[in-house]
Amino acid sequence: MDKCTASLSGPIGWSAGHSAHPGVVSLLNQFPSTHHTVQLAAQAHSIGASPVGAVFLFLMPLLAMCAVRVPLPEALFNSDFRARLGSIFSEHHSIADLTIQPMRRRPGSRHVFAYKLLVADKRTGKQNVVELVGKQDTTRAVGKAAKEFEAMRLLWGAGFGQDHQFRIPQPLHHFEDLRMIIQEKARGTKLRSFLGDGNDISFNHARMTGQWLAKLHNMPLESLRECAYEAEKASLRTFVDALKNDQPQLESELRQYAAAIEQRFDLFQGVAATHVHGDFHPDHVYVANNFVTVIDFERFCIGDPARDLGSFVGHMRTTAYSLEKSIEFADREIDAFLESYFGAMPEALGNAISARVAPYAALSSLEALYYVASVLKVTNPARVAMYMQCVRESGVAPAEAEPPDAGTRKASA
Repeated sequence: MDKCTASLSGPIGWSAGHSAHPGVVSLLNQFPSTHHTVQLAAQAHSIGASPVGAVFLFLMPLLAMCAVRVPLPEALFNSDFRARLGSIFSEHHSIADLTIQPMRRRPGSRHVFAYKLLVADKRTGKQNVVELVGKQDTTRAVGKAAKEFEAMRLLWGAGFGQDHQFRIPQPLHHFEDLRMIIQEKARGTKLRSFLGDGNDISFNHARMTGQWLAKLHNMPLESLRECAYEAEKASLRTFVDALKNDQPQLESELRQYAAAIEQRFDLFQGVAATHVHGDFHPDHVYVANNFVTVIDFERFCIGDPARDLGSFVGHMRTTAYSLEKSIEFADREIDAFLESYFGAMPEALGNAISARVAPYAALSSLEALYYVASVLKVTNPARVAMYMQCVRESGVAPAEAEPPDAGTRKASA
C-alpha cells in the first residue's frame, strides 16, 4: 500500500526565467484603480522563537499564540527581484511601486511575505493594486514550495481555478533558485471569524466549506491506491511520548486513548485513497457570501479523505474552545459542514468515510494538546484541560487500562 505522499503527477513548476504569465492580467481586473503611490517598505524583523525540531502531521490553528516575525532578506525586495517579479506580468504592465510585509508564521515553518504592487498599464496609464503572497522554504523546509506549487497547479487545472464558488488562490510563479512561490492573495474572511456564531451566515459558510472539500475528494486519481496509516500512528506515539513527560498526571488516560486510536487505524483495510488537503482547518478556509477559497497546500497528498474531515472537526472544536466561542453553535456548524459534505458524496463511499472520522478528530485534538503543552510549554491547567476535553469529545472511547501487574502475569504465562 502507498503511504500518503505530497509527490503528485502533473505539471512541474516554472523556472525563475519563465516569461510573462498571462493569468496575472486577469488579476488586475479584480482590484480597484488607484493613483496613490505605494512606498517600498522593507524592514527586517528578528525571529522570536526557536524552530521546532519535529515535522508535524497536522498544523494547528494557533498562529496567534506562537507566531513570530520573519526576517526580510534583501534578495526579496532589491531591484533585481523587483524586475523578476515584474516578469510574471504581461509586457503591457509594469510595477510602479511595491510594498513587502513579512507575515507572522509558526516556528520552524516557511517564510511568508505579503506583496502589495502598484501595477501600471503602459497603454492606458491606469494603475491597479495587486496583492500577492510569497512563500519561501527555510533550511528546515526545503522542497515544500515546489511541492505546493505543483499541487496548486494540479488543482487549478482540475477546476478550482475557473470555479467561481469553490476555488484556490491562483499559483503564479515558482522561483526555483530562491525556493519561493508566488500566488494570488486569498480573498474573503477566515472561516474562524464566524466560528460559533450559530446564525444563517455561519451555517452557510460551513455548508459551502463541506462542498469545497467534497469536490476535492471527488477528483479522480490516475490509478487506484490504498491508504496506509503508519504515519498517523507514528505521529500519535510522538505526541503521547512527549506529553507523558510534560503532563504526567494524564499519562494513563493518554495511553488509553492512544491505544484506542491505533486500534481503529489497524482496522482500516483496503481503503481507497484520494486527493487530500492534509491540513484542513478553519484558518485555511476563506469565505464570502458566494465562494470559498482554501489555502496552504504544502501537506497536499494522496491519502484517506477521512483525514481532512477529522482534522476539520478537531480544529473547529479546539479553536472554538480557545476563542471562548459557543461550543454548542460550533458543533451545529460542524454538523452543517458534514451534512453538506456527505450530501455531495456517493452514499456508500460517504458511509465508509464517516466511520473513519473519529480517530482523526482525536488525533487532531491530541496534537493540539501536544503543541500547547510540549512545544509551547504552556502549564495553565485550564488550557491543558480544555484540549484534553476535545480529545474526550472526539468520538473515540479510550481503551481499557491493564491492571498494574498485567505485564508480570503475561510474562509468567
